[in-house]
Amino acid sequence: MNERRQPLLATLVALVIVLSAAVYGTPTNSAQTASGSIPIDEPNYIPLVVKAELPTPTPTSTPTTISTPTTIPTLTSTPTATATQVPPIPSGETVQFAGAGMAQPMQARVTASEYRRVLNGENNDPVYPAGIFVVVLVDVTNNGTRSDYVGGRSLRVQDSAGRQFDMAELEAQWAAQDEFNREGVYDDIQPGFTRPLVFAFDVLETSTDLHLIPGD
Repeated sequence: MNERRQPLLATLVALVIVLSAAVYGTPTNSAQTASGSIPIDEPNYIPLVVKAELPTPTPTSTPTTISTPTTIPTLTSTPTATATQVPPIPSGETVQFAGAGMAQPMQARVTASEYRRVLNGENNDPVYPAGIFVVVLVDVTNNGTRSDYVGGRSLRVQDSAGRQFDMAELEAQWAAQDEFNREGVYDDIQPGFTRPLVFAFDVLETSTDLHLIPGD
């Protein structure tokens, strides 16, 4: 009786193994029985797929590029050369003339000169020329034996056309003396002395090549 049941039992075990493989996906191609192995048809084989988890890649930080600011050179403007104003009467020019009071021999040497469109007196009262003022700074020497002075007609200014200009009016002379802090006309000079004086002449604006000359 037991010998008859053994083949049946082996068949049932093999059937259970086949069903288990079909349901649970157990990869096997044979069933172990008490009498041996029972081959399993390949169509009934269901492979067990194992999904492997790959490691999460570590994010790589992108290097940040820091731009270096470009230095823009500052353009430096080249200063424009200022033309030197040519004095209207050459410095160093010397004139021999007679004093206005005692006709003593006197000498005037030009040390500087400039154009002026207005002269301001002690109270800042403006004095205007008919043309343009030529202010002349001179060193006057009395070469005589007695004191003498420079009068309003002792010196003149002559231009390239031969025109001779007398000294400007007294208000202009006094204004020039106040501005340049010098004495001028009608101030006595002792014999042998040299004094710095200032005189103003009213000339044409178109006059050129000016020179100091002796007057009457």
